[in-house]
Amino acid sequence: MSMESSRLRQLAIRLACIHADDRAWVLEQFSDEQRETLDGLLDEINELGLAKNPSVVTAILDSALHSSLAGSVSILPDDVSLHDLVAKAPHPFWAALLLQGRSVEQRNKVLTGLPEIERIHQWDQRLADIEVPPAMMMAVTENILRVHEVNHG
Repeated sequence: MSMESSRLRQLAIRLACIHADDRAWVLEQFSDEQRETLDGLLDEINELGLAKNPSVVTAILDSALHSSLAGSVSILPDDVSLHDLVAKAPHPFWAALLLQGRSVEQRNKVLTGLPEIERIHQWDQRLADIEVPPAMMMAVTENILRVHEVNHG
């Protein structure tokens, strides 16, 4: 099995374990050829019952959460840093949401010099126990960038 095939299988298992609406949204992001391949893998996963096995679901979602949060900076456009994105957030809540899943060191580095630091910390503490889905992080990121472009473009 090639590395690409292995990654596609892992992605398909993750997709099989998430809500149907989220899965549909993710699949829309792929080309027709990639989507066809993933659909075939999803059919295979459903036939094997992997998406209904609680231990498989837990293991896949835990690994997906850790890997997506570890690489979540990569969802930013190349010319935007996390610090810049947090600074552009229209409200401290959105800034704190963008920091979820980051280490204390990363959070402190990003927040250095921001005027709303105390309010962001307050929201950050309220959100600390919530697992933010990667698709939501991407949507928040895209929305903040779009709103900032419109207002400052």
